This record gives sequence, C-alpha cells and structure tokens, in this order.
Amino acid sequence: MQPRRRFKGNKAAAGKAPEVLPTPPEKFRQIDKLIAAGRYDEAVDKLRKLDEIEPDSADILRRLFSSAMDLGDWSTALGAGERLVLLEPDDPDCRFSLVKIYIAQSHAMHAMQHIKTLLDRWPTEKKLGDIKGLYDAVNADFDSNRRMSSFSEQDFFEVVYQNEETQILMAQGDCVEARRVALETIDLYPTFMPARNNLAEIAIMTADYAEARRINRLALEAEPDNVHALHLAIRLARLAFESADVVKDLAARLISSGQNAERKQYKVMEGLTFAGDSQGAIDIFQQMNVRELDDDTRAVVWHYAAVAYANLGDRDRAARLWRDAHRYDPGNRLFKENLEDLKKPEGERHGAVAFEITSLLPSSVIDELARLANKHDTKDEKAPHSTAAYIKSVIDAQPIMSTVLPAILDLCDSSTISLFSELLRGTEDPRIRDYACQFVLGKRGSDKLRFTIQATLSDIGYPFDATVKVWVKGKQHEVSLMGCEINYEKMVQFPPDVDELASPAFDLLMAKKYVRAEKALRAAVARFPEYPSLWNNLAASLEAQGKRDEAMEILEQVHERFPDYLFGRTALSVRFAAQGRLDEAKALLLPIKLQGKLHITEFLAVATAQMDIISRDPEAHASDMEMWLNMVEKAAPDYARLDYYLDLYDLKLMDEAVSTRKGRRRSSRDLA
Repeated sequence: MQPRRRFKGNKAAAGKAPEVLPTPPEKFRQIDKLIAAGRYDEAVDKLRKLDEIEPDSADILRRLFSSAMDLGDWSTALGAGERLVLLEPDDPDCRFSLVKIYIAQSHAMHAMQHIKTLLDRWPTEKKLGDIKGLYDAVNADFDSNRRMSSFSEQDFFEVVYQNEETQILMAQGDCVEARRVALETIDLYPTFMPARNNLAEIAIMTADYAEARRINRLALEAEPDNVHALHLAIRLARLAFESADVVKDLAARLISSGQNAERKQYKVMEGLTFAGDSQGAIDIFQQMNVRELDDDTRAVVWHYAAVAYANLGDRDRAARLWRDAHRYDPGNRLFKENLEDLKKPEGERHGAVAFEITSLLPSSVIDELARLANKHDTKDEKAPHSTAAYIKSVIDAQPIMSTVLPAILDLCDSSTISLFSELLRGTEDPRIRDYACQFVLGKRGSDKLRFTIQATLSDIGYPFDATVKVWVKGKQHEVSLMGCEINYEKMVQFPPDVDELASPAFDLLMAKKYVRAEKALRAAVARFPEYPSLWNNLAASLEAQGKRDEAMEILEQVHERFPDYLFGRTALSVRFAAQGRLDEAKALLLPIKLQGKLHITEFLAVATAQMDIISRDPEAHASDMEMWLNMVEKAAPDYARLDYYLDLYDLKLMDEAVSTRKGRRRSSRDLA
C-alpha cells in the first residue's frame, strides 16, 4: 500500500486526429464548476480526456495539475506539471508546486533540479524563503548520503535521479520506460541495489512472477539484509503461497536487518503486514517516531498499526488509529471502510482489511479476470459456458491465480474474497483448499461469507469432518458441514421389470393418492422385496395416511436390512427427530456426510433431514439452518419444499429472539 493513490499519467494520443473542440470558455465551463465544487476526481477525468485530444494546451495542463494536486493524485500532478513547465518555462509557480510534491514523494533529486532553476532565475521571488530552506535540507541529505556511498558527487546525483525517474514512471504505470531506465542504471552502476529492486517490482507489475523471483533472489544473494529486497521477497512468497515457515523466516530477517535504508521502519511495517505478523508490526510501530513522517506516510503507518491491533483483538485502539489516518487522508477508502466494519454487529463484521487487491496483483491480472468474467457472462458462442471451463480459462491465462487466494483471504475485503473464492474450483492444490477451510473455521470474515466459501468447498467435494466448530455471531458452535460433490445426472434405480411396477406407484404417491399408492407399493415389495426404495416409499404412503406406527416399523426394518441405503437413513432420522430422539437422528446422518459424491436427490434428503433436526433442537441455532438453506438454494433453487424450510428458519429466529429477550430480563432482575 503506497502512501497515496497513484494513477497513470497522461500521454499524447499518438496518431489521433484532433477533434473539433468548443470555444475555450465553453470547453472549461463545466470543469471549472466541478473544481469550484471540490469534485476534483470528476474534473481530473474530464481533463484527462481533453488532454488526449489536445496534449499541448497549457490551459488544460494547468487545470489538470491543480485538480490532481487537490485530489492527492501525485502521479497525474507530476506528469501534468513537468509538461506544463516545458510549455511555460518562464512561470515559477508550477516549479514551486513541483518541488513540494517531489519532496513529499521522497524524490529529492528531482526537487533539487527545480530548486536550482528557481534560485538561478528568480532570486528575488518572495516564495524563495521556503525554497531556500528546502534546498538546504535536501542538500544536507544529499551530502550525507553521498558520503556513505562509494559514488562521486556527479555519479551519486545521476544514479539517484535515475532511480527516482524509474519510480515516477512505475507510479504512472509506464512499465516499458521504467524498465528501460532501470536497466540503463544497472548498466552504468551495477552495484546500485535500488535499481534491481525496481526491476523486480516492474516484473510483478507486468505479472512476470518468475522473473520477479529471479531478480529478487539475486538481490538477496548480493545483499542479504536489503530491506526492500526482503519486503519484496515476503510479498512474492505470499503470492506464491510459500509455507508459513518461509514467510516467518523472511519476516524475522526483515526485522533484524541492519541496513540503514530510507524509511526502513515504514517498509518493515508494510512487509510484516504482508506476512501477517501483527505483533511484529506493533513492536516496530511502538519504536517509530510517527510525527517525523510526512502526512501521507504517517496515515499509512497508522493504518498498518490499526490492522495489527484489530487482528490481535484491540478494536478500540484500532479505531483510534484509523480515525487519525482518515483525518489525514479522508479520501482513502480502506481507512473509512475499516472504521465502518468495526461498528457492525458480531457475525456481520469482516475483520481488518490491510490492502487493496491492487497491492497484491497488478492491474493487468485483475483486468484479465474482469475480461474473462465478462466473456463468461455473454452469449458468445465461443465463450466457455460452464463455471469449470471459465475457472480453467482464468488460471490458464494467469497461473498466479491458483496460488494467490490465501493472501487474499488474509488481507483483502469481502467483495474481493467473494470474487476470487471461485478460484477454489480450479485449483487442485490441497494446501490451498485446506487454507480456505481454515478461513471457514476461523473468525475472519462475516458468517455469510464463510458459509459461502464452505458451500463452494462442499461443491468440489472437500472432506469436512462430520462435525466442526465454527464461529457464528461471535461465538463458537458445533455444526455439521457437508463435504460432497453433487451429481445432477438422471438416477437409474431399477431394472425394467421392477420399474414397470415402481413408476406407476411413485406417480400415485407424488399425486397424493396415498391409498392407491400403498396398494401398488405392497404389490411391488411382494414381488421385489430386495429393493429398499420400494419399502421406503411404502412407509411414506403409510405415514401420509396417519399410519405412523406401521410406517416406523417398516423404516426400522429397512435400516436394519439395508444400513447403507441413504434414503432409509434420512427418512428414519426425520421420524426420530419428530419423536424428540435427536441424538439418534443425528447419529444416523453422520456416515452419510463422509461420502465424496451425492446425487442431488440424496443431497436434498440429507439437507432436509438436517434442517428438520435443527428446527427441533433447542441447542441448535438459526445460523446452522441458514448454512443448509444457502447450500440448498445454491444446489437446487427450484426445490419445492424450500419455502417450508424458510418458514422453519424464520420460526427459529423468532425463538432465539424471544430467548434472548428473556435472558436479558433475567439478567436485569439479577443485577437489581
């Protein structure tokens, strides 16, 4: 996460024919109103479009430069400001502003270049009082850093200037030019490590992760304690889903690094946040003099500290830090959304969000995912029509997708997790599926999000234990989770001679003609007694007529004779639950959940049996039923009995609300 938003700078639209533009006053009328109203983001968007059409307009660049500065979009501001200086070299105001931005962005050599020009050309300018102070400070830092290096004064200025130029180009998204400048720097100064770190960063930005790891490995071989190289190594390890031990070792090396790097503590905090080392991040934060940092960096440091405190359960301190960060940078979405998340009730709270997805993956990868998603949604004949084919196309296009999910689960927001969780269907790595299971069983994420990921894992046959402890509304509850692959193909139950008797009988049962169905089914079981489905449906016809004892006797006999028959187990479980024999009802279902594949009719039988038990169990929670309802709605949205179970769910919620109110009244009396 950078200390400010950085957007791609503007370039002239090569080869574009100029469009007919309105007269200057009309052209800027709407834009000037947006600027006056403080709607700088809209103004910048419109000015960018004008700039593409008319790239040499000082009027456009002046407004773009000013609006981008007000927005805090330093990359766009720098790009517009440098071009404006070339168009209006005799105007010192733009140079003054550029100096302040370069200083704030730690681009001291670029600032120095403009400071020298200002001192040479406008020695009597009133604003030079501030500039002289900046010049002295930058010059002192320059001399101090140069003396610690092996470069001459001229070489040091050149290498630092080129390094800054690379970083500016990277911030503007111009990876081709940034890579060219970085390689040129390495050719001239092979031992200059920042250029190598920049190259690794550029490789990440262009989704060339193999190249990024190669460059990073060479950098660490040359300088094992290099703070920036270790920070990148942690980031790459998280993206590649390296083992926890590898990440932990890199984090320990980062903390103990003896390198006196610029903004070392800030980079260490960011690296530890990537690594998930909350206590380590807090330890570094407590050593920092945050007040010495510039406003933007200070806000981000507070954010990282808030994430760490929130992860360790100190929500009050996290809230204070996020409020401080938001005050210094009110446009940062993460600060605001983390504060809002803290106010949510247990069960709806997501947990600390450390990074935007763009801090983990380059925009090219995210754009590719969006492109494939749009293609998947179209009616294009060449588009993949199945979810499995779509997920495969995503991973084939961007292999990093198959390993990035654990980092996203730990560090990103719920909407990003929801989008990327579908990648579980395309990865065969059991470690990643296990990590997603840990997320389901952990406290991070809302109840709804964790149940959604659990349903995805169930769809792909993840083998959950029969019963597990999950967090629901801030408390742990023991629940049953399905781990099966659902099959929708037509189920063939009987050979032709059996089906000749069974089908008409089943049709009568479905038509609620229970007496005639009973007669037909008795004839069928008399001829084919070895088919448990015939017996099970006979019991159903008797139950529907109120002959419960006889139906129960048949169900028990079926289970005794055919213990592996799923529908016999579920039917008997429902009857036990109705009689209040809940432990026996639950025990009947346990072996079923260990199966790897279920037909949709089998799944619905198990799900409805589970919901029957939950609706009658005073120890069960409505959230337990909600989990099953979510799976049923996803697997069979047109299921005929879905409304019935939704009503049972509503009744369960009402029972819990009444119980909670009674408990509160009892607590009040106890206190009195």
